[in-house]
Amino acid sequence: MRARTLHTDGEQRTVAIVLSTGEEAMACLKAFAERERVTAAQFTAIGAFDDVTLGYFDWTTKEYRRYAVDEQRPT
Repeated sequence: MRARTLHTDGEQRTVAIVLSTGEEAMACLKAFAERERVTAAQFTAIGAFDDVTLGYFDWTTKEYRRYAVDEQRPT
């Protein structure tokens, strides 16, 4: 994982984090957040995964919904 600060405005930073093939995304993001003492963040990402679990918080049921995706689908 490589990280580079692109912009700083007061306490807000924009950081580009580049993962290498085979690196586990969540483990890298957690390691970065711990190392940099990030307490709140917003992520925007582009890239590709071999397989991924997407998730969101369902306010109605107060539970996380997760969906495993192990293939790429054409649009």
